[in-house]
Amino acid sequence: PNSSFNNSIFVSNQANRGGAFYITNVAANASLLLLNNTLVDNQGNGGVVFYEQNATARVGADFINCIIWDNATTFANTGGNVSIAHLNISNSIVQGGSWLGAGNGNFSSDPLFIASPGNLRLNNNSPAINVGNNSVPVFIDLDGNGRPQGGTLDLGAYETSLAANALDLDWLNFSAR
Repeated sequence: PNSSFNNSIFVSNQANRGGAFYITNVAANASLLLLNNTLVDNQGNGGVVFYEQNATARVGADFINCIIWDNATTFANTGGNVSIAHLNISNSIVQGGSWLGAGNGNFSSDPLFIASPGNLRLNNNSPAINVGNNSVPVFIDLDGNGRPQGGTLDLGAYETSLAANALDLDWLNFSAR
């Protein structure tokens, strides 16, 4: 790919066009690869997560193991050569399911962040835990923790360690008489 983003967070951005990404006037074929990213609360006219205008060449984008949630608009194409054929989303959560047709393993369940948009780590009962595609080369999360923790990658920029988040009951001493 020409541009690649791994374990990144795009949160609370505002722009006239394309709150998280604005790709325009591309004269040569280009590609964008996003692996295990979290895109939340972005605002922009004509498309928040992906916006493309007046491109004369094919622009391809792949979103894999991403969480795309609580944005003003999910995807928009206002001209040029971005289409479902050039935009692939797989093993991702897409709010509202508005772009679930391209790619496999997508769903639209609330990812259950700890405190969106301030803390975009996943709660222990998040549907984004252990459902990613392990074939992508992402071995650490945004906090520097190893991936995967539970055998399968989590979606988004953070990997959840259920053992670290579990209630520690070792201090209890039970005895039966």
